[in-house]
Amino acid sequence: MWPFSYDKCEPDLFDTSYQRISACNDNPGYGLNPNQGRGAPEIDVLEGGATLVSSSLQIGPDPPLCIYGGTCSTPGANYVGVPTAVYAQRKHKSWYQGLRYSANNLCKSDPKAKQSYNTIAASIKAGITETSCSGDICPASNDVNGDLSLIDGKGGSLGD
Repeated sequence: MWPFSYDKCEPDLFDTSYQRISACNDNPGYGLNPNQGRGAPEIDVLEGGATLVSSSLQIGPDPPLCIYGGTCSTPGANYVGVPTAVYAQRKHKSWYQGLRYSANNLCKSDPKAKQSYNTIAASIKAGITETSCSGDICPASNDVNGDLSLIDGKGGSLGD
């Protein structure tokens, strides 16, 4: 799949028809960003983030192990959108925006791990300056671009 680029259209290096979602595509559809390539194939059967459950096959350069534990010291390396300023410099958001999350009410909850909607919403609104997520900075999904609106527009917050 390589050397397909993430952010450069280079039709002299490869036939652009070989990769449908590439930096050469002005209108990739499906809510994807124009002129932004995928770079490597990926198959997700289940997906999570950071220390959450995930099962996938990713072929491409090997990312550093610190990514999976959220311990990378490089700003922007641990979670999408964290810290806010690093992602603002990119001038585009991640592939997925506004995903909806809710609690798994079949599991016994831990009162010490309960998050406050107001605390998380304020953290996201102010802009996250940390390089990694914690329970008082990011929603439990670790997705700072997730939908935190009221469930069905009526009551209770998603991700709260």
